[in-house]
Amino acid sequence: LNQKFNILKKRVNVRKKIKRILVFFGSIDPSSETEKAIEALKKIPDIEVIIVTTKSNPRIKNLIKIVNEEEKFKIFTDTNNYKFGLLMLSSDIAIGSCGVNLLERLYLGLPSLVISTAKNQITSSLNLKKKKLIKYLGDRNNVSQNDIYGQIVYFLNNPKKFKEFSKRCHGSIKGKNIY
Repeated sequence: LNQKFNILKKRVNVRKKIKRILVFFGSIDPSSETEKAIEALKKIPDIEVIIVTTKSNPRIKNLIKIVNEEEKFKIFTDTNNYKFGLLMLSSDIAIGSCGVNLLERLYLGLPSLVISTAKNQITSSLNLKKKKLIKYLGDRNNVSQNDIYGQIVYFLNNPKKFKEFSKRCHGSIKGKNIY
């Protein structure tokens, strides 16, 4: 991990309710999970959505168009690692895959809904789910917009459950709950 994350780690707090959601499925998001998440999150009022991608994403123009149509969405492209860390720090929950960025999210105690986008992510996702450090929604082929929507709405309607989840993720910062 970027050494600057050690600075950010000192500023992490337990998230208590969902106001800001971060969405990131890698640089190019080959299976269009970002769009799936956006469609799910369009239906939820009173939240801010931060989308991170790169200009290498083949659907970047479409993502920018969608984001420009919705005031609650903001998109960041080609952000440096530290700025991305700041976006994670200021978010309450993330939706993403089980790649390298998940390690960064765990390091910063950011609760995550995870969709595996490659076969090599499934075992790690299942192990982290077992430790209750992520909410694993499933493989990309089996997760729908409704699954994403349903989990976010569940946490919005059950703030105590979200806070418990956030505390477990925050505990992972100190090495608790990992082994």
